[in-house]
Amino acid sequence: MHSHQAPTVIKIPTEYFIPIQDNPVQRDTVTRALKANKGKGHLRYPHPSHTMVSIALLIDESTNSETLSEDDVRQMIMDDMYEKMKLDGHTRSYLWDNEMLDKPPMLIVCVYFVDDIEQAKDFYRAYDSNKAVETGKDKLFSALRDGFGYPPKSTIWKKAGAKVAIEVAFNNNCSMPDDRLFNFHKTDIIACHVLKTIDNSTRLNIKAFTASVTAAMFISVLRDGASALTFWEKFSNAEGEFSNGKMDAIMMATTYLDEIATMGRTDFTGTRPNYILTGHGREVHSVYTPMYLSYYDAWKSEKTFAAKKKGLGYFRNRTTLTTEKFLGNKTYKEYIALMQSL
Repeated sequence: MHSHQAPTVIKIPTEYFIPIQDNPVQRDTVTRALKANKGKGHLRYPHPSHTMVSIALLIDESTNSETLSEDDVRQMIMDDMYEKMKLDGHTRSYLWDNEMLDKPPMLIVCVYFVDDIEQAKDFYRAYDSNKAVETGKDKLFSALRDGFGYPPKSTIWKKAGAKVAIEVAFNNNCSMPDDRLFNFHKTDIIACHVLKTIDNSTRLNIKAFTASVTAAMFISVLRDGASALTFWEKFSNAEGEFSNGKMDAIMMATTYLDEIATMGRTDFTGTRPNYILTGHGREVHSVYTPMYLSYYDAWKSEKTFAAKKKGLGYFRNRTTLTTEKFLGNKTYKEYIALMQSL
């Protein structure tokens, strides 16, 4: 372990830094780069502070890092046979490589010695948290990038409430600490596969997804696999059908979402709609997530909905469905244990 060893400081030409592998848990580089390179962004123009970067160098047990000279380390960094990855400078590297920011000829590099990729990830998180405030979206993107093995493609992960939806679906509606989130792909392999399946959908319109709706989608894909996405794709694009005075389940779900947003309540709760739409106020998810799961099941059974003779619109009483009932009277953990035993 090299946790307490001071880094070696060297200078290298910038062109040797740019192709170095990004850290597997790096945040959304492209989005951050485009934002930092416009207006009053801190990477709009070159600055002397841009010349300092950090790298993790993977070395095996046969190499005594404490005996390496600066020249030795420089040669290892510039040699393709040694594995290394960025600890910072990802955004600058992207801008330099795409000629969006003038690159300096040389860089001052702090080289940290690590035993494996997992330690490099830990170094990144510790290093990054000391340099900037990492938002919940940043942390989620980082965790998903590590779990998927590639940067997440869907914009649904940038939606407010995406992390809350994961907590509602897979953590009993309880806040998930950072270490649990970062290790999610190890501790919740099946759930991570669910998120990866959703990431591959190209038809989800994220404007339709609140935290409660998103959680319902996660749970349905957990139970029924990728086929469940057909409902959510049609729902998010308002592709429901109305015939002979009746709505199909997709249109009913869409109407229900609109009623919450515009009226500020349903016929069974007075919770403010902005709590629903942004993912705040956890008590609402135990109400609304099962409602959307009930519409999903209604769609599967081809159920339709007629207007009530009394009352407003197509309001529906609170469903008796719960997430546990949806999963065959099992909690998430019990359901996962069953799946793993099959």
